[in-house]
Amino acid sequence: MIKVVWYLAVLALVITCPSAARPESQVSDSGKTGMSFLSIAPSSRTAALGGIAEALPSGASSMWSNPSLIVFMDERSVQFTHTEWIEGIKQEYVAFSTKFDYGSLGLSVHLFNSGDIDGRGEYGDDTGTWSITNGAVSAVYAARPFEWLSCGIAFKKLYQKISQDTAGGYGFDGGVTMATPLTGLSFAAGARNYGSMEKLRNERTKLPSNISLGCLYSADAPEYGKGYALILDIVFPRYGTTGLRLGIEYEPVEKFFLRTGYRTDSDFEDMSFGAGYDWGKVSADVAYTPMNDISEDALRFTLSFTGF
Repeated sequence: MIKVVWYLAVLALVITCPSAARPESQVSDSGKTGMSFLSIAPSSRTAALGGIAEALPSGASSMWSNPSLIVFMDERSVQFTHTEWIEGIKQEYVAFSTKFDYGSLGLSVHLFNSGDIDGRGEYGDDTGTWSITNGAVSAVYAARPFEWLSCGIAFKKLYQKISQDTAGGYGFDGGVTMATPLTGLSFAAGARNYGSMEKLRNERTKLPSNISLGCLYSADAPEYGKGYALILDIVFPRYGTTGLRLGIEYEPVEKFFLRTGYRTDSDFEDMSFGAGYDWGKVSADVAYTPMNDISEDALRFTLSFTGF
């Protein structure tokens, strides 16, 4: 009974955080925020499961969803993700985590480049090309104060460049993961991208901040004896409308995984698909996201190494 009270108390503390008082989406109201690459899932597994997996440990890159998740990694982990985005946009992500006596540490580098964009003058004349480059370097610390509770925090150093104009900034992420008496069921909550940017062209870019609540249930399918995971996330962006994310992961053959996800908070995507294979110390994942009303879709590849 005492543990149940703890679960409810911690969950209530996160839900009543003042930052969650305005549940809005930066996808539908993209003009209100910048640095939107920070809200795009960098890893293939997360992207295939709907774009956020708040309660699902998935290697070093799970710190993007929730910094507290890296405590579940007993061995060192490093993950590399390359994303081919729409219209030649590319995204690169590298994450590393390790455990020590007092918790777990993580580091990540997140890069985004738009490629060349054709410039046009006032009368439609060609003014050459320009590009957008964004970056984030994150440092994460996570610990488990109780057997059923994990906590984590991340500090981000941010960089923004549009054409020849540049700006720096910082951001913070925080998260908790809570086990429950029911085997396979856990809850999580997180806050992402709360911070500030320097002025760029006399204006400060607003970060795509959000609060999210997540739930994970994992078990074996009785009729097949294979594992599956059900994922539910509710996202409360600072600007826009509340979003629902759903994900399913199934293991039809040992060490081979199929994934699909669905989200309600994007003007450009809803369904996502993916697959992965685990060789033990090495694993590979791929995710495919069809883009609505856009000619090109998004494709991600992630390579992971553990126990080195």
